Amino acid sequence: MVKYTMLEDKKGIFASKYRLYLPSEGELKKELIEEKEKIRSR
Repeated sequence: MVKYTMLEDKKGIFASKYRLYLPSEGELKKELIEEKEKIRSR
């Protein structure tokens, strides 16, 4: 399964972590939530 995103502000998407395998959709959602919480707690 492949999903694409189009950013409204046309800024680039970049990866800060590289993996040998793709995470499941659930794993990706969990990681995004954790990263958002880290940013909010700063």
